[in-house]
Amino acid sequence: MKRFGNVWYKILAVGIVLVILNKVLDNLSGFYGVFGKLIRLIRPFLVGGLLAFILYKPSHYLEEKLQAQKNSTVQKFARGLGIGVVYLGLFGILLLSVKVVWPAIYQNTEQLILELPYYYTRAIGLLEEYHIVTEGELLHRLKTTLETVFSMESMSRYFGYLSGFASSVVGIFTGIVVSVYMLLEREGLISVLKRMIRLIVKESRQNLVISYFTKAGNLFYSYFAGLGLDAVCIGLISVPFFYFFGVPYAFLFGAIIGICNLIPFFGPIFAAVLIFILSFLSVGPVKALWILVFQIILGQLDSHIIQPKIISHSVGITPFWVVFAVLVFGELWGVLGMIIGVPLVAVARFLMVELEEAKAGDIKKAM
Repeated sequence: MKRFGNVWYKILAVGIVLVILNKVLDNLSGFYGVFGKLIRLIRPFLVGGLLAFILYKPSHYLEEKLQAQKNSTVQKFARGLGIGVVYLGLFGILLLSVKVVWPAIYQNTEQLILELPYYYTRAIGLLEEYHIVTEGELLHRLKTTLETVFSMESMSRYFGYLSGFASSVVGIFTGIVVSVYMLLEREGLISVLKRMIRLIVKESRQNLVISYFTKAGNLFYSYFAGLGLDAVCIGLISVPFFYFFGVPYAFLFGAIIGICNLIPFFGPIFAAVLIFILSFLSVGPVKALWILVFQIILGQLDSHIIQPKIISHSVGITPFWVVFAVLVFGELWGVLGMIIGVPLVAVARFLMVELEEAKAGDIKKAM
């Protein structure tokens, strides 16, 4: 009878979930509105949590080093000093970027925009010469595109994006303050999370679930830390090469390669095609081909040598699942989905393997 009653409880639970899901689907716009308000409300805490997650390891490393010092005052304030040094380093990098890197990229972008009419004329000449498309057809397509881009509906949407961006900037600064408090009080926050897990999960599985969260967090951290460092390295390697071939937008091209390198598989391909076209128009076909060859070689070196060295361990998924993750999550969440899709699929695979091993262990014990 007890087992029969448990079955009915499960059926009731499934029925309740289906009713709630049906109501959500019927009022999807309202659900998104409420969800959007909730996200805006907790945005500083999401930003703060992400920043604290990124800066935890370096701040913890410095804290341990300071606690090992003989000076009792340094030991007492080791955590605050470690966090302070990490944030000073972060702001120093940002300041260096704003003072050195950003002006060069801005100058390259401004130069490219000013020279676009020349490139347009040259591209039209090449397209007409090889009978690919006429200027009239291209102008008609361009006019249709511009009418869509600058329509009243699109402009109102852009103003909404601008307002959201301004709100996000405020949220980021608030999130920085929140992240400091999160790092200072991390034991208490971790303790709360563990208590929540203990309320939901059976006692026999609590330590296992906590270990899953820890391993998944480490996977995310190592993947994104390595990916970010790899993107910076690839961008810095590319800039001198572009200067060598006389490309007038070396810093801009280096930034494009670095940013696109954050998107697995499709990002480097998009960067290579875009840079080849702009190089073809600015420095000619021969140099453009050499630049394309350089990007192909650099891509192979990055995939087989640089990334394995920087990212300490592979995410453990095959190329098919990389493409699957980029396409599916890119469709769901845009560029952000393309970036976070691979580690999400890697975490799902890791959990499946762990659960299979745990289940196999339970079967062996029962036998």
